[in-house]
Amino acid sequence: MLVVIACAIGMVIGLRAFLDHRASGPSAHDLSVTSESDPLPLPNPDLSAGDAPIAPPIDALSAEDVRVRKLGWIPPPPDTLAAVRGQVVDARTGLPLPGIALTFLSRRPKTAHATTNALGWFETGIELSSGVVSVMHAPDPSNPRFKTRWTIEPQQFLLPPSPPPVPGSNTPGETFSVVLRASAPVSELDIDVTMPDGKPAPTASVALTSGHRDAHGEFQAESRTYEVADARGRASFSLFGEDVYATSFRVEAEHGGTLASDLLEIDPPLGHAPRRLELAPGCSVRVRALSDEGRPVAGVSLWLASNEGTRFVTGQRATTDALGEALFTALRSGCWNVTALHPLTGHPLQKQIDLARGAHGDVDFQLTISGLRLGLSGVVLDENGFPLPEVGVRLQVPDEEPVELTTDERGIFELWARPATGVAVSIGGGFLDDRFEPSYLTLPFGTTGYEVRRIGRVEPETRAFVVVDDDKKKPVPRATIVLYHAAQSNGLAQSSLVAPAPSGFAQVTFKRRDDTRYVVDAPGYVRAEGRLAELVKACGSNPLPLRVELSAGFERNLEVRDRATKRAVSGASFQADGRVLGASDETGKVALSNATWPLVVHVVCAGYQPLAWDPTTLTWPMSVIWLEPMR
Repeated sequence: MLVVIACAIGMVIGLRAFLDHRASGPSAHDLSVTSESDPLPLPNPDLSAGDAPIAPPIDALSAEDVRVRKLGWIPPPPDTLAAVRGQVVDARTGLPLPGIALTFLSRRPKTAHATTNALGWFETGIELSSGVVSVMHAPDPSNPRFKTRWTIEPQQFLLPPSPPPVPGSNTPGETFSVVLRASAPVSELDIDVTMPDGKPAPTASVALTSGHRDAHGEFQAESRTYEVADARGRASFSLFGEDVYATSFRVEAEHGGTLASDLLEIDPPLGHAPRRLELAPGCSVRVRALSDEGRPVAGVSLWLASNEGTRFVTGQRATTDALGEALFTALRSGCWNVTALHPLTGHPLQKQIDLARGAHGDVDFQLTISGLRLGLSGVVLDENGFPLPEVGVRLQVPDEEPVELTTDERGIFELWARPATGVAVSIGGGFLDDRFEPSYLTLPFGTTGYEVRRIGRVEPETRAFVVVDDDKKKPVPRATIVLYHAAQSNGLAQSSLVAPAPSGFAQVTFKRRDDTRYVVDAPGYVRAEGRLAELVKACGSNPLPLRVELSAGFERNLEVRDRATKRAVSGASFQADGRVLGASDETGKVALSNATWPLVVHVVCAGYQPLAWDPTTLTWPMSVIWLEPMR
């Protein structure tokens, strides 16, 4: 009887809760995304990426959480997704752009699509992660106006966490809004890609490299972009910039991993007619790795590349199989560099090969072990004693360059080298590495059975950094964010991470350690630095952005040295805008300070050639100014 009464009471309470829920309105899950035909409230026209709202301090959020919890609403988890709404306008006329398709990409990654309505408004679903969101135009072949890609400004914006519903109701918080400005291309370059039989080559991958000719007529690459050919075999590239008609181009295509084109060079004048690019059976290279006895060597890491100036490299990676062979295909004609990494010593071997159109070439590497001895062998284990594969190990014998090896599937690594006094081994120095013990040690040459254990696994964390002016409270352009491990400063290249923030914000993945520090630089501002743990504590937990404020001004602590002797130089005067900023002391050190950021600093010292120094070229951690002595 008591059980029956309890069940009846439970049913009444549940029915009452259900009716109260229906009376209060739809929940956040019941809300549907506004369609294109529905009018959206006009976004604030003054709102841009630079004016994106910054989340309130964590203390305020904590107090709000307590208040809404008392009202019966539980805050969403930190990874709650958010929506974006806004308007797209023409950058030249300021008029709304209807029918332009947009693609939004957030971390993890999460992708959303939206198309503007008749008044240029759009709204995504609640499907984007908070933090840095990238946006780009998605070309529509069926729409003549938008068949080629337009540029979108800003290309990125900072999406704050989704605001909680209004306390006491199920009404969702206000959706983040942004105004996007779209620019039509100045010109278009159409490339018609054809198969060897003359038919169109749909889905061909086409690469366009832009650049200019130097005084000697050599092509200097500046940027590169990619497009996929449509059903007609046409790849359309949007060209931007006032100097587009004075730009030179290089075009190449690849299809199906077997066909490749020759390099097509286009110099001004550009013209308007489509350029034809013919595919042909690509070149191929078979690489063989052999031992001193002529036996195949498996597992050799290979890299085949074609240098294109100083900025871009085209290449493919491979690993030799059980027969000691690897095959590279779909190569265009030209000169290629083949690099093999010796699996025992870690040292690279390199050869070159010239390929004619459709030709095949063979490259043989003899990986000698003559005179080599086992310098060190060890194993890397986790906390429970199980082997850890693919862990990077840095080894060095005296008077030799350091080498990078990785543990195999059994967690084992070996170094072969010519006999030496010892072997220095370090592990866990990489920025995204876990903690290992011992992390650094010098062992006698020939040591075997060396054991390294992981003592702590650090889970990666992704956070959005925003760099703002401490006076105007707006994002600072051209900022650079550096995270580094202070305890690993001797191997700075491995233990640091550099994240450019051209619009004042960046998404950074790191492993939070006690010794992790940050440095933030931006032209026109004083450098900010400190402990990452303190910054996280001050700004709050994920997904709140890590906010760094910069003060206007210029400060640098430098050291002046003689380029020939490497010795410290005293008496070097640093001058800018007609005033002396400082002079180096007897140890060569100088502290510079100025209210404004100088465009050029002139360094003058008796016995040395004058130097015009651009402060933006000396990035952290570099702090040495080298002076050339008079001849």
